[in-house]
Amino acid sequence: ALPISTDDTYDCSLALMPILRFPNQEVSNKTVDSIMQRLAMDPKDPSFFYRYLRTDDFGRPKSAFMICSFWVSQALSRLGRLEEGRLVLEGATRAANSLGLYSEHFDPRTHEQLGNFPQAYSHVGLINAAFACSPPWNEVL
Repeated sequence: ALPISTDDTYDCSLALMPILRFPNQEVSNKTVDSIMQRLAMDPKDPSFFYRYLRTDDFGRPKSAFMICSFWVSQALSRLGRLEEGRLVLEGATRAANSLGLYSEHFDPRTHEQLGNFPQAYSHVGLINAAFACSPPWNEVL
């Protein structure tokens, strides 16, 4: 049998809980709050998040993983925290280049796009977060 390893670090993919409709809203809220506290690159401006902080094959993460900003934005919106979700989304849009394209990673300190570019995963996250933060169609039309 393979050994089972444990890891007590946070992973931003836990922001998917409310997106996938995890039934316990209190747990989802606390989890998203913990992600915002532990994985935000700048707690004063929680727009960019590390996917996790553990060392992997590439070392310790040094840049934001863009889909995480969009997951957190969408999660906050799904939890009824629309204003917070919109603020995260608005902050994350600073990572776009002049054509509105996103890379896989972004360093908000240097404004460098890193990793795969353009990254479809990041763009799908942007679209999902934008829909989650937007008013329903019947309010717009």
